[in-house]
Amino acid sequence: MKSRFFCLIVFLNLCSIFAAAQSDIQLEINSRLPSKYANKPLGVTQTAASQLFPYVEVTIKKVDYMIAFDKATRKIKYIYTDDEDFRSADGLRVDQEITIKWDDLDVLGYFQLRGLPDKNGWQPIVGRMSAFEGDFLDRVKKAGHLTTEIDGFAKGYNY
Repeated sequence: MKSRFFCLIVFLNLCSIFAAAQSDIQLEINSRLPSKYANKPLGVTQTAASQLFPYVEVTIKKVDYMIAFDKATRKIKYIYTDDEDFRSADGLRVDQEITIKWDDLDVLGYFQLRGLPDKNGWQPIVGRMSAFEGDFLDRVKKAGHLTTEIDGFAKGYNY
């Protein structure tokens, strides 16, 4: 009986340590990335049509995220996930089909097409933009909506 209780205590302590290690990053734009992450960027990533920032990859609560940040201030500028375990506040997930009205489509020129943000600021990414996709946007505008699968979710854009 004592050994079971001891094992339970050890297990709960390990769980709390693991949870604390995952919760030291706030997944919010302009929050500060802890220096232990900011000191080990993996490279740079595009966060807008002509904006690059260093980034790190982290797993929080079993979901993989890419976090881009300003190296000088450590402020988070862009967060992205295409992890299948992620769920938005609206219950949306990667690879789920979604229909977005033309008026609700966020066109981030030469970068991404996104839906409206949920209450936590996550926007579903429903396409990538290039200089040659004007005719595609014209067709979507004429139809009044876009039905497609969600590629991923993002917060932030060229801040």
